[in-house]
Amino acid sequence: MKKKILAICILALIAVIGYIVFVNTQSGPKELNYWASGNDVQVNKDIEVNANESWTAKGDFEYFDLKGQAFVEENAEASLTFHKGYEVLFHNGKIDGSRKTGSLSSVRNLYRSLADDNEWFDFEIAVRGKNIAVSIKGTDVVCYTEPENPFRIEEHKNQVLSHGPITLNGKKGKVSFRNMVILPLGKDVVNPNDTMPTIDEQTDDIIRVIKNAHRNTARRRQKARSNVATAQSHRTRNRLIVIHLKIRHFVLPIGCYEAVFVGIAHNFRCLIYERAQDRHRIAAVRDAALGEALADDDL
Repeated sequence: MKKKILAICILALIAVIGYIVFVNTQSGPKELNYWASGNDVQVNKDIEVNANESWTAKGDFEYFDLKGQAFVEENAEASLTFHKGYEVLFHNGKIDGSRKTGSLSSVRNLYRSLADDNEWFDFEIAVRGKNIAVSIKGTDVVCYTEPENPFRIEEHKNQVLSHGPITLNGKKGKVSFRNMVILPLGKDVVNPNDTMPTIDEQTDDIIRVIKNAHRNTARRRQKARSNVATAQSHRTRNRLIVIHLKIRHFVLPIGCYEAVFVGIAHNFRCLIYERAQDRHRIAAVRDAALGEALADDDL
């Protein structure tokens, strides 16, 4: 009898554990309501992100459909990063040449925002296979398919699809997020709106122009740094180092109160200028004054 009861208890325990595992691994939508930043934790579906703050959601995601709402204050900016490298920006305001809300940073940049400051708006970010889609206020603004060998500049060389957490990063001001829900997807799910062929970023003419522009910019920056270093070197070599030696123990009758040493740094030579025309007389007067001072000390 005892053995039967024990067996029933074990089976019940296995059933409970199986149910818990099933619930936690189900593919249904999940609220992003657990955020961590260092030792700080927020358990809330509403989160504010200030400048220089980073909050990371619990979990590791590969293929997903993320929906939520954002509220961007005037002149504020934040980003949502995923797969350890990709970044979607949240930055509204007038057209001024800066990247705006919905930009897939450095991959698909937008320069006009469909959302306004100081109002809640819907956004959606989805990763289906190799495709990344971004929607702002119900309008698709980015549909990018990563090729087999994507073009990346040096600072974004790790910006490729893999997996990772969802992180909110504050850049300027304050940006708020709420009602963020993520739906894990299977690896075979495709974006029905992705109907264009994948671009070969290594041979595409436009990408090649951008690549050359980045190379030329890097060369110009290197040359500018070299010119600055050269100018600073010339200024250092030609700088005059002036040392004033004050004579305090005696007064020279000819009015020479200080000697000026001028050193030229690049050849380490030092030229001494004195106002007195008779150096021998200066030395004699100095010796006499020093002798009188020693005599006074002896008395």
